[in-house]
Amino acid sequence: MPEENQSIPPIVEDQSTTRQDVPQVEIKVEESPTASAPEPMAPQPPPTTEPPPAAAGSSESIISRLLTKARQAIKQRKEKKKQKILSALAEKGQLTNEDIRKLLRCSDATARRFLTELEKEGKIQQIGNDGRSVHYKPLN
Repeated sequence: MPEENQSIPPIVEDQSTTRQDVPQVEIKVEESPTASAPEPMAPQPPPTTEPPPAAAGSSESIISRLLTKARQAIKQRKEKKKQKILSALAEKGQLTNEDIRKLLRCSDATARRFLTELEKEGKIQQIGNDGRSVHYKPLN
């Protein structure tokens, strides 16, 4: 900050740079038909969520084929796991739900589901009613 006893010199405009000395330049802007404001576009109907009639059948068939293919893959994986259970049963003679869980690395419910399916198919037999003493043997 300046001290009080020092005075600030006044700002004096240089008289040589006044507006009268600056040459005036006129800029012409030509208006062309393309430079005018754009005309508003006609409102377009919102996109439909339903496919055209010709495409409806093809998209349904694609979905149907994909679904069929996915179901086949799931069925193959399931059968492979059942075969793994049957192979382990043939090798060891008997297995528990816990053995199946460790073998397939799955939950208790999933192991129980596989064992129940194999039992309904007549491939294995449940020995015992409930609890830890339940085990399964192959039927030959």
